[in-house]
Amino acid sequence: MKNNIILFLLIIIISSCQNKFDKTDIFKIGDAIHKSFLHKDLDNLKQICVPKMDYVRETYKSEIEEIQSFYTNNTRVLKMDTSSMSQMKYLDLFYNRDSDFYRLRAYYQKDSLNKISVVGFSFDNLTVACKKDQKETFCPSHVLLFEKIIWTTDYSGTSFKKGTVLLHNYSVWDLNYIKFRTLLKHKISPTYSETFFTQTVETTKKIFSGDFVQIEIPGMTDFYTGFKINSNNLIFEAELIEAGPKPESEWCITIDKLKSHKVTNRPK
Repeated sequence: MKNNIILFLLIIIISSCQNKFDKTDIFKIGDAIHKSFLHKDLDNLKQICVPKMDYVRETYKSEIEEIQSFYTNNTRVLKMDTSSMSQMKYLDLFYNRDSDFYRLRAYYQKDSLNKISVVGFSFDNLTVACKKDQKETFCPSHVLLFEKIIWTTDYSGTSFKKGTVLLHNYSVWDLNYIKFRTLLKHKISPTYSETFFTQTVETTKKIFSGDFVQIEIPGMTDFYTGFKINSNNLIFEAELIEAGPKPESEWCITIDKLKSHKVTNRPK
């Protein structure tokens, strides 16, 4: 893949290497990474990548060549930045070519002596990623959880009087729009069920980060099922379609920050 290429380079560290530098300084590591790809010199990476392997795996040769092909004699680092996510640490090298911005991310770890070893890379065209993200529907289904359906029936137990879905906004965003599809199935046997109700629901109810809210399913009001409803034979499913407002893309935010940044006086 041309974007978001994630690769893991496992290369032996040559103890007799002549190019010595401070392996506890992440920005010196960044300089070495830049020089390695700039000069098409993978041997330079042998000092900084995870040890105990004496070759670059065949699987990653094409990806490495693709990263190398980005670099020209005039390629300069726009900015370096280091951060961490959970237990994974990474260093970002940012570049600007024509109207596009790029990011080479080096994932790394530290040993007991605080020495750094790079364990992998990813390379992204931030401009392409930003434009793609702007076009996509905001659908954070992994953090908007449909916990359960709450319902009541008439005296016969064969018709719903009312139905609501309990939603947990597990995201960091306050939302004011949710669109989702709900589906109810009649469980006939342990291995067989039939869908008897589907409806797409939209709500503009304010849902704050961390909140639980009940959202009414209009179509369930006085809905006749044709069978006696109970918790053992009713299967509930829900699928998020869209949420809003859509937060600004992290890709685009990064580009805006880079636009005001001057090229660093980094390795040539």
